[in-house]
Amino acid sequence: MAAPFIIVPRLLLVANDLPLLYSREMVLGTRFAVHISARTSEALYLLRESRFDLVVILQPNETWRRFAGFVTQQIPSPKILVVTGHADESLEWPGALLADGPGLYELLKTCMEMFGMVSKTKSHGYSNRSFEKVRS
Repeated sequence: MAAPFIIVPRLLLVANDLPLLYSREMVLGTRFAVHISARTSEALYLLRESRFDLVVILQPNETWRRFAGFVTQQIPSPKILVVTGHADESLEWPGALLADGPGLYELLKTCMEMFGMVSKTKSHGYSNRSFEKVRS
């Protein structure tokens, strides 16, 4: 029997900080196909060569804002998530969802919710059996 074909959303993470990108790539890579870029030129190349479902801007600044403007012109246009944190929030982000500096788990949860994915923990059941103690 053939395995089911699973479509995994493709993410492009951009920031100026490589260690930040690597840590987010490890966590988000558990549920998504993740590509990272710390340079605008490389991010533009990746965007031209591949289709992405979501672009996550981790360190917003004027350069990445202009990049977001280019992202919105793609057909089909990927969703954009901007993690604002301590950055200048006065910048306008056309067509982007803003997230107030989520941590690793919150970022994963936000990205999953954007695609209608549900996060399950062991407490919510990887099993359908009851965990009540059986009396002998």
